[in-house]
Formats: sequence, C-alpha cells, structure tokens
Amino acid sequence: MQSNKKIYAITGGIGCGKTAVSQIIRKEGYPVFSCDEIYAALVRGGKMVRAIEREFSGVTAADGSLDRQKLSAKVFGNPAALQKLNQITHPAILDGLFRLASESESSTVFCEVPLFFEAGLQNRFDGAIVVVRSLEKRVQAVIERSGIIRE
Repeated sequence: MQSNKKIYAITGGIGCGKTAVSQIIRKEGYPVFSCDEIYAALVRGGKMVRAIEREFSGVTAADGSLDRQKLSAKVFGNPAALQKLNQITHPAILDGLFRLASESESSTVFCEVPLFFEAGLQNRFDGAIVVVRSLEKRVQAVIERSGIIRE
C-alpha cells in the first residue's frame, strides 16, 4: 500500500447492501473494486483455476474455466476443503485487488471485500465501512436478487 494512497474496504454480510454503498461511492467519483468481480474474472481460466484443479480434480469445464457447481459439491459442507480452496483463491483475489488499487490514479480507493473480518484483513486497509441491515431485510434482498424462495 502506498503511504499517500488510502484504501478502504466496504464489507458486510450477504444481502446487507455493499453493492448499493459502492454505487453511491462511485457516483461521488471514487473508484471501487470488487473481490467478487475479480474472482469472476479469475475463474474463467488460468493459473488459479489450474491450482484449484490440482487440489480438487475434476472441477474444470472443457474450456478451462472453473465449473463452480462441481467445485461447490466438493467444498461446501467440508470445512477442511473450503479452507484449502480459500488458501488458493484469497491470495489471488487480493493480489488482483491491490494491483487495481495501486494502478488507480485516485488517492482514495474503495474495495468491496465480503470476507474482510473473516480473512483477517484489517491491517491491509486504511479503514473499513461496515454495511449493516436487519436480518429480515437481508433475507428479502437475497430472495429478490437471486430469484430464490425463502426456504
């Protein structure tokens, strides 16, 4: 992190409104980078997908991209496997995030970081905006966004 550049995290639980806060910040003229968007780009293929394939075998599609459904079946519900996946993905995502932030011409940058506290990233940023929302409103937001039912 450059001493003259300030990098702030935007974090909070699923459905809390991180994206809405990011949109407001963008409208104010600040750059906002997203861990989710970086991950989406990384799973199209390349070094990270190859590392995931080596660890979890059989999780890539014919085009070399990550088959997220196959991977999900192997890691979710298995804490040890999820930890291995995070050890592969988190460094790659953070490298992309901090590269974009450092390349930005702005002296103040914001980053959407869903697992900010869980990943122990507090010391890597100059501060954090924690977005909170009632559980019921979060559930409703996820239902609407993802087109799923409450159950």
